[in-house]
Amino acid sequence: MTVVTLANPSRQEYKRDGSGEAMSQDTRIGTEIAGYRIESPLGRGGMSVVYLATQAFPARKVALKLLAPELADEPGFRERFIRESNAAASLDHPNVIPIYGAGEEQGVLWIAMRYVEGTDLDRLINEEGALTPERTVHIVSQVASALDAAHRRGLVHRDVKPGNVLLGESDHAYLTDFGITKRREAGGEFTKTGEFLGSVDYAAPEQVRGETVDARADVYSLGCVSYECLTGRPPFPREAEVAVLYAHVNDPAPAASAKRPDLPTGVDDVLAKAMAKRPERRFATATELAGSLREALSPTGEARARPRRSRRRRAAAMASAGVALVALVVVVAASLGGGGSPGPAGHSTSAPTDGTTAVRDGFRGIVELDPRTGRIERPPIPVNFPAYYGHTRDMLAAEGSVWVADSSLPATILRIDPSTRTAGSPTPLTSQTASEIFIAASARSIWALFVPDSNGPGRVFLIDPGTGRTVRSRTISAAFIAAGPEGVWVLMDDGRLCRVEATLSWTCRGHVPGSTYGGMCLAGGAIWLYDLLEGSVERFDIATRALQSIPLHTDITAIACSDSGVWVADGASGSVIRIDPVSRPRDEPIQVGSHPTAVAVGAGATWVADRDGAVWRVDQTLHTARRIAVAHHPGLVSISVGEGGVWVIADQLVAG
Repeated sequence: MTVVTLANPSRQEYKRDGSGEAMSQDTRIGTEIAGYRIESPLGRGGMSVVYLATQAFPARKVALKLLAPELADEPGFRERFIRESNAAASLDHPNVIPIYGAGEEQGVLWIAMRYVEGTDLDRLINEEGALTPERTVHIVSQVASALDAAHRRGLVHRDVKPGNVLLGESDHAYLTDFGITKRREAGGEFTKTGEFLGSVDYAAPEQVRGETVDARADVYSLGCVSYECLTGRPPFPREAEVAVLYAHVNDPAPAASAKRPDLPTGVDDVLAKAMAKRPERRFATATELAGSLREALSPTGEARARPRRSRRRRAAAMASAGVALVALVVVVAASLGGGGSPGPAGHSTSAPTDGTTAVRDGFRGIVELDPRTGRIERPPIPVNFPAYYGHTRDMLAAEGSVWVADSSLPATILRIDPSTRTAGSPTPLTSQTASEIFIAASARSIWALFVPDSNGPGRVFLIDPGTGRTVRSRTISAAFIAAGPEGVWVLMDDGRLCRVEATLSWTCRGHVPGSTYGGMCLAGGAIWLYDLLEGSVERFDIATRALQSIPLHTDITAIACSDSGVWVADGASGSVIRIDPVSRPRDEPIQVGSHPTAVAVGAGATWVADRDGAVWRVDQTLHTARRIAVAHHPGLVSISVGEGGVWVIADQLVAG
């Protein structure tokens, strides 16, 4: 085994109490970097410091992470750091802390993110010891959902640990610190001679050996975290760090029930599978791990009975060939403390603006904006959305109704009558839980694409717009669906672009390289996609099958197509950019808030949903943008224009 010097400490990367002589004498206090004025330290790690800072515009507190200056001098590190920080920031997920920006200034790499108050999982375990099974499942499931969202975008976290799980109100979990994240295709775990990236207590065997890692390394780490939640200590506590690394590679996973006899037998099997030495023997996804953990810890789980403890010991002896465990969250930026958050910048948390109808805080529903004035002139439409973390929703106003697809269990589609403002009974699409679900409209039909939580094919549905019922469905391995005058198209998991007919047969016409696309739409006889990691828009000409890359070098978070142009949201600068669908010139960016997450075009304007809970109306003259307050953070989920209104799904509406 190679003896290594750690680039990251294994425990308590950030001391969050703000105490300590070194921190109190920090010369950066009171200075400004990248437009952020530093107020006080929040935490310090081996390669970075996190500060509480103030941004002048929009006026808000942020958590500012500054990396060690020597990292900016490493060849290729600066470019990869900024690119992948932006890619992580594009993950609009309830268990991911919003990143406001990343870059380099004064020779220092920095990330600015939402400031939250709270604690982290590492500190919680240190203070309270082992967690209850219910609390463990609650936290792990949220982290798993975030991890799988990142993995679908081609991101591998590589440093999943309790210190990178922030906990807010009601144990709302956020996975943080993508500072050493890398793409699946990249190889090697050593940055330079003798430096290991990761935390030794949670490192997968292939990571220790310096081999190529993929999402299954994060599943292993999540298994280690789950073990620590249940027992109060990491799986391989050793005096020397090299001994910990050796144990990850060679020792069987320990039995949690040996440390805690009240745990059911099945938990040992789950953790053993999660921490299997060979990646192919682990759970395929973090969500699968979390589900198995929940089942094993349930009151009806197999081994609550104490007479079966001998099986636990046998399971411990067989741990390297065992069975399953959990998940963890994807986020971004630095160990700083999760939870309650201030209101959005420039937006009162107690009184709405722009004519917002009064509703109670925390209300979930659909808001209708007048397309001419942008005002909210009627009460929101109440919809009983599940509050389960990680579910995604898509919405479309077309074919006489407003359609809402929800990925909860079971995945459903809901039809709302825009004239009576009433919702019909949800139509189940499948008994599975979706990781993502998308809707499109074409040829007097509604289309839904179901992407499952686990590996394997999804399903495409053709829905009768008159009844809301499924006409036919078919298995398909696709990531996105889009419709327009050019027909209905899907992006297959293997990169093929295929046209789908009403019979649900399809013909593939081309191929795009890579696996980190974030969305697609149709305009000007072409298919438009955006690449999360490269910060580029890809244009596939349907007639000629030519593929053109349009580099934007930014953090693309959404895309929408219309005859007026292809609109791209930039999460890093808080703006939208219009690309001419035929000649492809780009207009100057238009400022639309702090972090736009969804775009829709129609009714003579471009509408942008911002993560801070506002909708921006961009005049088609490209000169003006107006803000409409709608919701508190986490705010807006999806937006669509049609059927006489601008429709927005919001989770926490403002109260009047």
